[in-house]
Amino acid sequence: MRWLIAALIAACVLDASAAAAQRRWPGPEGEPGDDDVAEARQLYEAGSRAVEAYRFADGLAFFERSYELSGLGAALFGVGFALQSIGRSRDARDAFEQLLTEHPNLPEEYRERALRFRAENTGRMAVLELVGLPAGPVRRVELDGADVPDDGTRPLIIESDPGLRRLRVEAEGFSTFDWEGRANEGERLRIDVDLQSSGGLIWESPWFWVAVGAAVAAGAIVAGIVLNDNAQLTARTPDHIVLCEDC
Repeated sequence: MRWLIAALIAACVLDASAAAAQRRWPGPEGEPGDDDVAEARQLYEAGSRAVEAYRFADGLAFFERSYELSGLGAALFGVGFALQSIGRSRDARDAFEQLLTEHPNLPEEYRERALRFRAENTGRMAVLELVGLPAGPVRRVELDGADVPDDGTRPLIIESDPGLRRLRVEAEGFSTFDWEGRANEGERLRIDVDLQSSGGLIWESPWFWVAVGAAVAAGAIVAGIVLNDNAQLTARTPDHIVLCEDC
């Protein structure tokens, strides 16, 4: 029970500080037709067989397509289960979050499992805390080759799966910053982003003029103070549910 409480606390922290938007799986546009639902059932069955054979990546592809066609909760549950089985904790958390939010009619037994899986995957995730970035969004932040949105919040917080991670930061007027390291499960890892001047003339950097403007403004304030003297499909395992059109 203690691990579950810790995971739920971690979930609250991550929800409050995550820089990247959560991933979402699209369903069908409008009401699915009978043919789409029939194909979705076949895909779900194929995904179930793949998962039973420990071919989780294959199962994931089947479940994702099944959900795209049907928009039914069982297929999205399968997506989350396959993702957590291959160690993609962040995406698995997002899949279960979407399931719980958009499919309120899940059977209670499976809703409880989805809640537990969401908490478990949240607890496995690592958090990278980028310290030392200049104010305002930088030109580019990449984690493992994928762009990370930067809204200017400092420090910049990035959720990550555990394991070996590669970070790259590009900012105007600075040399590229590269970092590689291991993020452990549940770890909050501080990364000091040491941006070095690219060697151009200092007044060519926009950050120079930002600093100048701040200095001028501060000088004016000080001068003013001095002058004024004012300071669902048939179950095959406990983690498969019946795909139904009411879910």
